[in-house]
Amino acid sequence: MIYSMVLSDMSREILEEAVVVLLTEPREFMPTPGAIRDAALDLLRYRDSEPSVYTAWSQVMNHFNSRNAEAHPLTEEVVQLMGGWDVIGYSNNLTSERARFVDAYREMTRERKQKQRMLPRTRKFIGEDEAGKLTGDSPKLETQKP
Repeated sequence: MIYSMVLSDMSREILEEAVVVLLTEPREFMPTPGAIRDAALDLLRYRDSEPSVYTAWSQVMNHFNSRNAEAHPLTEEVVQLMGGWDVIGYSNNLTSERARFVDAYREMTRERKQKQRMLPRTRKFIGEDEAGKLTGDSPKLETQKP
């Protein structure tokens, strides 16, 4: 019952592959539903070719060196959060821009992973839609009166 509650929003195919991956690792116990979910999400990220932070930074540099080379959507999102391509391109301090990019990219991937781990029911509970935007439908916190 718990396994199906935690894994029901994922396809059987990805779950089976995640279990196979987990079973190839040395373990004392069977994988928990959370471990299976994390392994499945990792496989999806690999499949979707989410770049590492330094690969993403090289995409930024290639954008300038190769005249608008393609960048992963996550790289594009971080660049926009930093002010856009022009802000980075006209910077006099690329070392600082790289450090800011690395920090922002790591934070963005951490937040994305955290949201991906959430079950649909949890997203609904906090009032977030499928696209990750808050809907305002979350239950209000009740405070106890003294």
